[in-house]
Amino acid sequence: MRYGNASARGNGKGYDPTDYTRQLLDALEDHGGYSPKTMRFYREQSDRILSILNDIDPDANPANLGESTLKMLIQHLRSKYAVSTQKDYMIALKRMCEINDNFVFNRYRVTYPTDTRPNVDWLSYDDAKRLLELWKMPMDEMLVTLQLLHGLRRVEVIRLCISDIHIEEGYLDVRGKGRAGGKLRRVPMHPDFRRSFDRWMKERDEMLKATEGPQPDNLLVYLRGKRLHRYEELKGRAIDDRLQTLSGRLGVRFSSHTLRRTFGRELYRSGVNIVVIATIFGHTSTSQTIKYLGLDLDDMADAMDRFKLRM
Repeated sequence: MRYGNASARGNGKGYDPTDYTRQLLDALEDHGGYSPKTMRFYREQSDRILSILNDIDPDANPANLGESTLKMLIQHLRSKYAVSTQKDYMIALKRMCEINDNFVFNRYRVTYPTDTRPNVDWLSYDDAKRLLELWKMPMDEMLVTLQLLHGLRRVEVIRLCISDIHIEEGYLDVRGKGRAGGKLRRVPMHPDFRRSFDRWMKERDEMLKATEGPQPDNLLVYLRGKRLHRYEELKGRAIDDRLQTLSGRLGVRFSSHTLRRTFGRELYRSGVNIVVIATIFGHTSTSQTIKYLGLDLDDMADAMDRFKLRM
């Protein structure tokens, strides 16, 4: 092992979490046989779980992690993250503990709940934050803002017109899926919408200066030749391509549906009533919304804990 025992650099308060990440990567590199993708996985998951662990208990690290702190960490992860994310974090933490001769995972068996819809995907809270903080082109930022912070479908983003945006009143007129332009509903603006909107409109105005002929009212347009064009509702391939590029930069796979579901799930976990979420989504029933949220057993257990009727 090239890096040595990271715990020697500071047990307890004040240790540098990145020491343990570097130590793990050096150990994996010495072992050999790991692809760049796997190395990136361990680097990212290690950094995140160490940051979370440090927030929970600044005195805890992979060298001295005990059962009681591990239990607190698991409860915290269950309250905020999808099962798949919990597993990824624990894989990295277990490896770091074992490298430092800490076999707490052998003494305490970590179990995971089963999601009611394991095929539904969403971004973890941390990945969603990283996506928002990632530098993006104005149009890409507008896309993420509309889907991750407002829960719009891809077709709704494509249909959105400048005349649908009511900045002073603070809402968007959204045309849902369906024929004849879709059913109209009003969605409140996220506090960060104005920033993304102003940034994109500045670029859109520059595009307008180089165009000829009629100008579409659609918010998102592209320049071809000397004309502005709206995106095709039925295809949306250009939208998907942009998100795929962002997905590659983030290192996490996601789609338009992923962003929309993440929006709903974070609303739900912030305590927003599911009926309100269904209304924002434009769903005809809350049962449809539940499928989007991917409610798991932890969500249900938390609901039971908050149930006020007692013996």
